[in-house]
Amino acid sequence: MALLETQLPPTVIIDDNADIIYYHGELKPFLNFPLGEPKNNIMQMVLPDLRSRLRGCLYKAKKSHKKQSFHCALMAKADDQEKVDIEVNLSVLQNQKFTEGEAVVITFIQKRKDSY
Repeated sequence: MALLETQLPPTVIIDDNADIIYYHGELKPFLNFPLGEPKNNIMQMVLPDLRSRLRGCLYKAKKSHKKQSFHCALMAKADDQEKVDIEVNLSVLQNQKFTEGEAVVITFIQKRKDSY
C-alpha cells in the first residue's frame, strides 16, 4: 500500500453512471465531500471549476475509448491568490470485471504551483 501512496496520484474509478466505485489518495483538492446524505456521483462531487471539462472529457473517453486529458488552474486555498496547475486524465478500463458496463479511471495530477 505504501508503494501506491508514493506512485499513484489521487484517483477515482467510476462506473457507467459516473458513480465512484473506488477512491485512492487525497482527493479533497478536487472533490467536495459534503455533510449529510452521501453522494457518490463524480459530477455531484467534483469542484465546479472542473465539472464541465470533466463531463466533456468523460463523454469523449467513453465514445472513443482513448485516453483524454485536460489542464486547468485552481485556487490552492479559498483565501489565497496562489493557483495550482492541475492535469486530469481519463482512461476507459477495457475488459474489467468489477462492475457492469464500462469503468473509467480518473487521475488528478498537481503539476506545479505558480503565483498569478
